[in-house]
Amino acid sequence: MKIAKALKHKNKIVAELKMLRERIEEYNSVLTGNPRPYDVTETQAQLMAKVQELVSLKTRLAQANTVIYSKIFELSELKGLAQFYKKLEIKDGLSRDSRYDETLQGYESVLKVNQRDGLVVELETRIEVLQDELDEFNVLTEI
Repeated sequence: MKIAKALKHKNKIVAELKMLRERIEEYNSVLTGNPRPYDVTETQAQLMAKVQELVSLKTRLAQANTVIYSKIFELSELKGLAQFYKKLEIKDGLSRDSRYDETLQGYESVLKVNQRDGLVVELETRIEVLQDELDEFNVLTEI
């Protein structure tokens, strides 16, 4: 199985685990005499089997990804930086602190709006390159 397919399968298992947990929560305690549509003991066994399946799959994915971890980590950090810079407020020149306060305050910023925007573009370009490399790796690599 290729990594790309394994990642989809992992998400499916996670959804199944959620559903099994919900069944256990919902049908563990019922009013005396009410029917249980699911056997909680059997559902627990299914839950444990799915947990083991997920652990096995995650282990195989982690082992396959060891050769590309540096790119995975770089991608994650660059995404965080891009979000940080996108949200970075830049005040430069005279400005009011609020719409209710008429007092003007003078601000100086080291990083200007155009510099911030250029930095975001650079980060997003590198993110796209890394994402393409990871996508290709995931499509081609067998686990």
